[in-house]
Amino acid sequence: MFDALGMSPMGALPFGMLFLLGAFLNFRRRRMGLNRSRRDMPRFANELGLQHRSTGSDLVGQVSGQLAGFDVFVDPDVGPRIKLLFRRPVGIELRTFSRTGRVPDGMTLAYFDKSLNRFFKDRHVSHALAADLDEVAGSAHWTHRLNEFREGHERRLQSFRIDTDGMEAVFDFGKPAYLPGTKMTEILKLWVKIAESLEAADFEDDLAD
Repeated sequence: MFDALGMSPMGALPFGMLFLLGAFLNFRRRRMGLNRSRRDMPRFANELGLQHRSTGSDLVGQVSGQLAGFDVFVDPDVGPRIKLLFRRPVGIELRTFSRTGRVPDGMTLAYFDKSLNRFFKDRHVSHALAADLDEVAGSAHWTHRLNEFREGHERRLQSFRIDTDGMEAVFDFGKPAYLPGTKMTEILKLWVKIAESLEAADFEDDLAD
């Protein structure tokens, strides 16, 4: 009978009203997340030794500075976006989107496990990093930490890239745009470990030359 009337057995509410109620609750949840992020972001930035800059009364504001020697930039309101710059160029080009079909000079196609091969549409690394892939061991290896990032954040990712300059990700936590301070802290700390491992593995090849 409820189906014939276009109504739901749950409280006998019309499906349209249930849809609107769900949309309202989702918006309210995101608005609460935004307000929490606006309130807490300066504290999270300070705990990491970074600077928080207000960019508007209804915005979270930008975070920037150095973390473990790496320049980082976070814009929770546009994207939201997180960026980390390497301390020196690293021979790597990994992207969750495809930009070019050719292999960059001095690089080779990277072969990871099935999950990372699926995750990265473009995956090229220097010969040093390719050799390092043959010695994957332990949870501290940069590929394991990339998988840790993928498993924890793929659902919210719009795009992610690692190239010779650094790492950058764009997320989607819904509208209005925001980025939880806990996520920023978690991601930046993990990225520092990945960046340190990549620089070390790539640098060994430079010394050998």
